[in-house]
Amino acid sequence: MNEGKTLKRQIIVMFLLIGLSPLFSASILAFYSSQKTLNQVVGDIERDLAIKVMDKIDREMENIHLLVENWTSFENRKVLVNIVTEGQKKSYEELFEEWDRDGLTSTAGAGFLKSLQEANPAQFKEIFLTDLRGYVVAATGKTSDFDQGPGDDPPFGEKWWAAAKDKGEHVGEIAFDDSAGVYSVDINMSIKADDDETVGIMKVVYSVENIRNLIGGTVPGDTRHYELLNRYGYIVAATESDQVGILKDMSRVVLPNNKEVWKNRAAKHGFAIGETEDEKVLAGWSRGEAWTVVTYSPLDAAYAPLQQQARWLMGVSVVATIIILLVALAVGNRVVSEMLGKEIMAREIQTAQSMQIGLLPEALDITGLDLAGRCLAANRVGGDYYNYLWMDSEQRKLAIVIADVAGHDMSAAIPAVMFSGMLEFAVKEGAPGAMLTALNQSLCQQPKRTPFITCCVAIIDLDEHQVQWSKAGHPEIYHYHPDTETADELASESYPLGVSLKAEYTDETLSLSEGDLLIFYTDGLPEAVNPGGRVYGYNRLERSILRAAQSDLSSIEIIDQMIADVRGFIENTEPEDDISVVAAKVT
Repeated sequence: MNEGKTLKRQIIVMFLLIGLSPLFSASILAFYSSQKTLNQVVGDIERDLAIKVMDKIDREMENIHLLVENWTSFENRKVLVNIVTEGQKKSYEELFEEWDRDGLTSTAGAGFLKSLQEANPAQFKEIFLTDLRGYVVAATGKTSDFDQGPGDDPPFGEKWWAAAKDKGEHVGEIAFDDSAGVYSVDINMSIKADDDETVGIMKVVYSVENIRNLIGGTVPGDTRHYELLNRYGYIVAATESDQVGILKDMSRVVLPNNKEVWKNRAAKHGFAIGETEDEKVLAGWSRGEAWTVVTYSPLDAAYAPLQQQARWLMGVSVVATIIILLVALAVGNRVVSEMLGKEIMAREIQTAQSMQIGLLPEALDITGLDLAGRCLAANRVGGDYYNYLWMDSEQRKLAIVIADVAGHDMSAAIPAVMFSGMLEFAVKEGAPGAMLTALNQSLCQQPKRTPFITCCVAIIDLDEHQVQWSKAGHPEIYHYHPDTETADELASESYPLGVSLKAEYTDETLSLSEGDLLIFYTDGLPEAVNPGGRVYGYNRLERSILRAAQSDLSSIEIIDQMIADVRGFIENTEPEDDISVVAAKVT
């Protein structure tokens, strides 16, 4: 109460000082007239605009790369393997005669490639396949060369072809594609048979016009300019008022000491005062792996809005003084109430976050098991919890526990702390089902009703190479088999903890082999929602697990890839619920 009165007095005094001090407007004018401050304010704007455009381009390229990667996966891969295999059976003379006649564009294989291209013909200008000799075996349009391999370009074949064959994939630089007739970026993927051996190469010609369109045009009266540069500083795209020759002209902006923007490796993002041939400009930039986005405005035009705002502030200062005096008392009570409410909420969230982080375990270095976990916090603190507990003194039996307490903030954080304490005693029960039964009885017998908790307990025996698990209303465990490259759900169902004293929890057992992967997660992952209202879902989750597991990544890299996939789906917005993932890989 005393804190509220003090805050109210401070607010009233602040309002009165503003209203009774016309010189305050003069200080604002002096502040904004400071050249250093103006440069910082406007420079931040230019830099942030450059970052925004760069983010658009990065997302576009990530989406295109993922789409092409999907073309070479799953059922499509089998069709592509068959097309290449059939082409490999033909001699050079047979294939060249077909290519010379119609570019191998009328075969059944070409028809399949055209069906992929029809998904977005404006983006994909050409798709073709080669066998391991480098000969074209199917294409959507006649290519400029029939032989892409070492026979025509010794000793390894064309650079893109050799890179895709050697590394599995290759993304090229922007260049003019003779056969497609457009400036493009080539995305090249190896085609692999069931034994993971490369049998052919697919080349997808992605039109750079789609990237150029992300730059957009100028608005009448707008003095800002945009440039998109390749890694060598040549302009790929610019605003409509700056017509240039693609890959012919270099950036117009030169930084102090004759430094060029695209060569500035000191910072990935930044701003500075530079020059063009005509005038001084305030430029911002954002640099990616293959691109640099530059935005710049004439220095005079950049300062004009702030100078106008300063003059406006001086003109209204007298009127503002009178109005502020009249509303000071009326606003005081309301502001105090809102500020105190927000402060209390902020403290509660901060406390809950500290409690949640404090419950998470440290990483373990275990021979024979690659173990990792991660919790992605939501915009409100949820009740996600996971832990690792040794079940024996020899440290050969490890319990992995993952749980989700219903609710948010303190209503979830406090039960999570209580649950963590109960777990220390439940470990003595020895088996997952018995541990869940003991936890359920403790929660149901609490004097004050606690939120229900979903939970999964899995005990991995490192000597016997098996896992024993039991679940209480928690999402299924995913078990990835490296031999079959499939991911199965390990089902075991019962009520969440704290719902029914009569609930029973049984154990299930599974043998493990080297390379097997277990994925534990909370429901915040499959239930993540993007800005359009679409749910991530279990199908996308399973595909994400398969992609990560088949890439021979470590457990923490698999988790990072899964979280990156869901972040991309929700367009990097804050998730509405916590997302926790634990990965255990037998090594």
